[in-house]
Amino acid sequence: MSNIPTPRRVEWAGPEGWTVWADEDGVHLRSSGGSSLEMPDVERLFSLWSHARAMTEAGHIDAPKPPTREDIRAMTSANAAKYAQRRAVSAIQREFAPDTTPF
Repeated sequence: MSNIPTPRRVEWAGPEGWTVWADEDGVHLRSSGGSSLEMPDVERLFSLWSHARAMTEAGHIDAPKPPTREDIRAMTSANAAKYAQRRAVSAIQREFAPDTTPF
């Protein structure tokens, strides 16, 4: 017979104060606030997360996306055109309606 005691459970520290532990009932998850999920709940949570990620990657979610390089080029060109228009309008206004201040 072995005299080596077996641990009741094993814990791992996760990011942001989360804890993962394993015991005779499975693998569980505890938040930094103290609430915890048992193994069936963790499996449902991971399944939901995987589904949401797949939907997002497939483009089925109308979430904002970062602009592409083409979008950035178009925005830059549009901003440059607006700036040139403002400069042209200001130059015409200065030419035909000069400032009346004497100094």
